[in-house]
Amino acid sequence: MKHEHKVTINVDGDPVEVPQKNTTARMILEAAGLSVTERYLIEVDGNHKISYKDKLDEVIQGLHNDKVFLTGRLGPVTVSD
Repeated sequence: MKHEHKVTINVDGDPVEVPQKNTTARMILEAAGLSVTERYLIEVDGNHKISYKDKLDEVIQGLHNDKVFLTGRLGPVTVSD
């Protein structure tokens, strides 16, 4: 039986364990206990940020331990006057 290698990444400052290969934004959000209908994933690569806002099922390549991700909020933002 072959075991899939797992890595521990960082999502909004919290460690999250995910499979290294064939991991999607949806899988990362769910592993972090976040709602895919309320949040979206943002990959941080140095000063460059990659949004997976409309790409929940796109495979994210190159995951490694301590890779950093942030999340953004989906839906309307309320602004008070």
